[in-house]
Amino acid sequence: MFKDVSSLGFWGANALLFASFGFTSVPHELMHAGMNYLTGGVNREIVINSFYGGDLWEKVIPGVEGRVLIPFIGGYVEFENYSLLGNIATYTTPYVLTPLGLYCIMKSREKKSLALWIAGVGAVGAHGDGIIGDWWGAGRAIVYESVQPVYDALEMRSKPENSILSSIFSVVGFYLGMKMLKYSYRASKGLVNSIRKYKHKSLEEKLIEE
Repeated sequence: MFKDVSSLGFWGANALLFASFGFTSVPHELMHAGMNYLTGGVNREIVINSFYGGDLWEKVIPGVEGRVLIPFIGGYVEFENYSLLGNIATYTTPYVLTPLGLYCIMKSREKKSLALWIAGVGAVGAHGDGIIGDWWGAGRAIVYESVQPVYDALEMRSKPENSILSSIFSVVGFYLGMKMLKYSYRASKGLVNSIRKYKHKSLEEKLIEE
């Protein structure tokens, strides 16, 4: 019976981590692509790592391509979206899975369930794994959209992302993205804790009534 990940040893624990990311990579990338499509964007590529079954999903889901990606990221979506809200939504939508992941991890400890632990770690791990690809991207989108009116007013031909200040904009975007990640994770933990407290309180009230 599943007790604790540390009891599995180094290789066992890492194998489970590998499996957990593979478990959530498909819904994660499809949520990116789906939100981009719903907000009027165009998906240039939807790639799932072959190590996580990308070659199989390529045959099952239209538009998905399987490739060997090293390091072992779950995959990526190359997209275009001309709306700021569309960009932010596309980058951040998969992280609605984080509360579910946290809940699964907590329940896995109570139920001694390996399956719940794998599902939970994959969903929560993506939150941190998205620092470069997703949260930084969302932060950059906000920064570039914010400075674009200044460029237009000055009649500058280059876009913010192609200017000599692009490195500064990129650093500011990274900082903003990290703030968004931090508050998103805190909100996820708060939501899960509230749900668990509510369920516990309801159970106590039910027992009192009986």
